[in-house]
Amino acid sequence: MKKILWLSLSLIIAIFSFACAAPAAYIDLVKPWHGVYEKATYDVSFYYYLKNDQTANANLKDKIILDPLENNAPKIKIASGTMDYIIEQDDETKNTWKLSTNLSMTYLPKEDFSEAVLGKEEYNNFVGAKAYLGIKNFGVTDTMSSTVVFNMNSDKLFRPISVSKSFNELSKAENTTDPITLDYSFDYTSRKLTYSYNGESQKTNSYKAKEIKSGYDNEQLFLFVRALDKESFATGSSLSINNVYNWTDATAIEEPTAYTINMSVDEKLKSLPVSESFLPQLEGVATDSKLSVYDVTLSKSSTNQSGSPLKVWYSKMGISADGLFADKLMIKAVQETKDVSQVRRVFSISYDIAALEIR
Repeated sequence: MKKILWLSLSLIIAIFSFACAAPAAYIDLVKPWHGVYEKATYDVSFYYYLKNDQTANANLKDKIILDPLENNAPKIKIASGTMDYIIEQDDETKNTWKLSTNLSMTYLPKEDFSEAVLGKEEYNNFVGAKAYLGIKNFGVTDTMSSTVVFNMNSDKLFRPISVSKSFNELSKAENTTDPITLDYSFDYTSRKLTYSYNGESQKTNSYKAKEIKSGYDNEQLFLFVRALDKESFATGSSLSINNVYNWTDATAIEEPTAYTINMSVDEKLKSLPVSESFLPQLEGVATDSKLSVYDVTLSKSSTNQSGSPLKVWYSKMGISADGLFADKLMIKAVQETKDVSQVRRVFSISYDIAALEIR
């Protein structure tokens, strides 16, 4: 059975663990979103980091990107897309809510990364890097969608009720007409996991109550962090979030997979550039097209996996949209991939806020 290798914001894969755990998180009862619907749209960019000096390469002159957040490490874009992150009320009488994520990413044509464009040495490095990640096809689109329903009553705050998720990957498929797919759902009440790989017949696993501990779903992680109270979410703070269930991983090993996620907030606030499209929503909040943000690092507390931490930046000030506010909105997130054999960063995927709708 082939495991999905999707580079999704919500997978939290291949990240370093912290040296020690911190006190358990306390969640403020005040929701960080206001109204009954909040939709944040993000521009998605997938980058390859150049290994060799390409300043004299005329073919790449206008394609090389230098980002001060990454010490201006030269990179080129290999795919782009959008992600919608939607919070909405599920059942008003039961005080349940739904978080939906819809992501689509399209790879640039393979001709953009030919030997003639990259040069022989860089091309060979690129071929090795994409093979390391399992990328086989360009000019194709990958999609992912997920929905998690959760409780917002004070005695069960943020506890998940159900989750469903679908992947459709052409970039790693053997051919461009036969995508790798995974569809699954898990019910936290009945403790039943149903899933299907590549259109095959559904499989079902049921678990005993003692196998599923009280915790949270992986799809909630970024919202969960955003909802931390002021003491837990302050500059210089750190904590651990226990029993974060990842059912994508569980479909591969057919056992419940729960992680401890460690979080730390940098001791200093950062000033983060934002896109021109989002600037109109930052009137009175942004300075010189930059926004004051909390610099957050998330990592999986596991000795079995390696990689880079996930970096996330949340707004310090509330962001206004349609007369309502979003508190501690996620402004940007970056997940890197390192080739441990070469001890170098080879890819990253970035999510940058582009629009916000609240009602």
